[in-house]
Amino acid sequence: MGLFPKAALSALLVLSSSLLFFSSVASAAETVAAELDEDAAKRVVLVVIGGLSLGDVAEHPRWQTLASKGWLAGMTLKTARGHGDVHQMVTLGAGVYAAGEKGVFGYDADEWIEEEGVSAADWYAQLTGRRRTEGVLVPSIGRLKKVNEKTNQFPAAPGALGRLLREAGGLAAVFGNSDRGSQVKRLAPLLTMDETGWTPVGEVGKAMLRPAPDRPFGVAAHYEKMLAAYRHLPPDVRLVVFELGDLDRLEAVRERMEEPYARQLRQRVLHEMAEFVEKLLRSLRSRDALMVVSPMVDADSYRQGMWLAPVLWLTESSVAGASGGGGLLYSDSTRRAGIVTNLDVTATILAELDIPRPAGMGGFPLRASELAEPPGDAFGQGRFWHELALVQWAHRLRPEVLRPYVVLQITLLLLAAVVWGFRFRRWYRPIRLFLLALLFAPTVLLFVSAPRAAAGHVLLLIWGVPVVMAWLTERVSVRFALLTAAASIWLAVAVDLIRGGVWLKRSLLGYDPMLAARFYGIGNEYMGVVIGAVILTAALVWEGSGKARRRWVFRFVQWAVPAGMLAWLIVLAAPMAGANAGGAVAAGVGFAGTWALLRYPGLSPGRLALSWLIGLGLALLSLVVLNGWWFGDSDVAGAPGGTSHVGKALTAAEDGQWEMLRAMAFRKVETNWRLIRHSIWTKVFATALVVSFIVQFFPPREIPGQGSLKATPHPAWTAAFRGILAASVAALLFNDSGIVAAATAIVYLVVPKLVLE
Repeated sequence: MGLFPKAALSALLVLSSSLLFFSSVASAAETVAAELDEDAAKRVVLVVIGGLSLGDVAEHPRWQTLASKGWLAGMTLKTARGHGDVHQMVTLGAGVYAAGEKGVFGYDADEWIEEEGVSAADWYAQLTGRRRTEGVLVPSIGRLKKVNEKTNQFPAAPGALGRLLREAGGLAAVFGNSDRGSQVKRLAPLLTMDETGWTPVGEVGKAMLRPAPDRPFGVAAHYEKMLAAYRHLPPDVRLVVFELGDLDRLEAVRERMEEPYARQLRQRVLHEMAEFVEKLLRSLRSRDALMVVSPMVDADSYRQGMWLAPVLWLTESSVAGASGGGGLLYSDSTRRAGIVTNLDVTATILAELDIPRPAGMGGFPLRASELAEPPGDAFGQGRFWHELALVQWAHRLRPEVLRPYVVLQITLLLLAAVVWGFRFRRWYRPIRLFLLALLFAPTVLLFVSAPRAAAGHVLLLIWGVPVVMAWLTERVSVRFALLTAAASIWLAVAVDLIRGGVWLKRSLLGYDPMLAARFYGIGNEYMGVVIGAVILTAALVWEGSGKARRRWVFRFVQWAVPAGMLAWLIVLAAPMAGANAGGAVAAGVGFAGTWALLRYPGLSPGRLALSWLIGLGLALLSLVVLNGWWFGDSDVAGAPGGTSHVGKALTAAEDGQWEMLRAMAFRKVETNWRLIRHSIWTKVFATALVVSFIVQFFPPREIPGQGSLKATPHPAWTAAFRGILAASVAALLFNDSGIVAAATAIVYLVVPKLVLE
């Protein structure tokens, strides 16, 4: 072997040794880095994008890709003062529905405030008496507190999230803004601040923008600076919030832009934002979580009835596609995969950071829908868009359909009173058919759900089909028509509750998740319908069984009627079924009074009042047992009683949170009074009462066209009418939307009165 081969062999040995050494060093460094990463405190990164809509996520390729890597949901926009991004951010920072205030924003501590002629730190000191020389300040925090002190419905404390984070030993950081030229708009500090209006780390001034002459207001978000700031965060920072304002700036001037260019620019901005989120995602540590939240949708989406904003949850594993993403977020607040509340976002941040959530805060932590397994509601993002279209359709058409529907109800009742009072016998049967159709209409409304149907088509359907059904059943007898109409609706609702309430969630006569008032169970409209229909069915069956030749039929009915009423009381009270506390109370009062009068027709007023009290007590007992004891400690997703309003109230009572209970009661009373004053359902209730009294106190001299019907009403009808009236009054007193339930229930009193008198 020559000299060169020996030298080459020696060099090769040295190189191999070096490679092995450096490889072991690199491996050790990676191990140490991984250990440090595991030991680092968990961090939540929140990207706030004003003007981002679910349509953007559905249509833009980069956002479609992001959604496929994570978990998506539509977030409600309810606050203590309507919709609006400033109210939304204060709400997210408070953890309860709160109100923002125009002009109350955050500033860098060393930023010069031209209007005030001082630095932000000095202005903050002037207004609060505190001296802060670093971080981000909200000088007008006192003004924000005063605004929320006036909001008696919701005891909101702006800055509660930041305070909890500070008390847990962590820091919050905030970057970016939505400034519009010289007009300041910094929303993110309203979320990250503590109760003093201070965010310890961050930068929200002009340095977070880059010059962009071709963009609205000549600026654009400086993503590179934001990323650099993120990489150099102090280790104690546990919550990082970025405010990306380019879409908001675009929306501010869109009406003055050429539409093709506005659409093109929006696509470019969405591309840049998605790229920024992807870079953040790649920078996450293994235990960190990233959430993208929109505090307000764009103007077009809002006008089209899409009042849900996107929430996207991503983790570090989403980069490699190992997250099992492409699913939906689920919360116990809504019990619906893909629809969550804004308060759930705050609850999730606290849960991710292992910070206990105070009892006064609303919402529940979000989780992947496949982990939640809600019965009958677990589906992926593909079906989510179809479900979202149904929700949007119902939200948009509800006022266009229900207002004419209710006006026609009132007109029919008044017309029937005139025809009945003046004894226009030739018009009695046509009016009677339309009155019977009133009782069939809720059943049809339960099934109607077609995103392409216009309001006119729906109105034609919900009146055409009931009229035909009324005509067919009335040919047998009026009582058969009443029984068919009453039984069909409570049977349909019962079937729907067994299958997860699919029809109730989509019905135009049901609840609207975009208004964040109710998301599951039986809404107040159908609660009134069911109570009225059950009582009417009981009266018809009781009357018919009394005429039966076989005695066992009547005995069976004597047991079946109270058993059926009790079953419906339990359904209304159960958190996994009706979940309607006011409905349970109304049913308890109405059912108990009806059964007592059916069983003992000559019942004295005192004993009738006692039966109502017994029904009230039975309803309250059912609520306590089902919401507090039975399901109170359940770990089943969506099942715990604590997730219902009654469960929350029971928990608050056990913990002595009387202020929370007072606020809850005040909110319900205020909501009901507002509806009584302004809702069209008040007119239905009043009209039905007036018409009922006309029939009661001015009986006709003869019964027109009723054949064998007797002028003296059967005791079962007296029981039914008094029971429905008692249930309506109880709903009015004990439900936050009681006028709605009372109006839908009392129709089952006045229509039989008109067609049977």
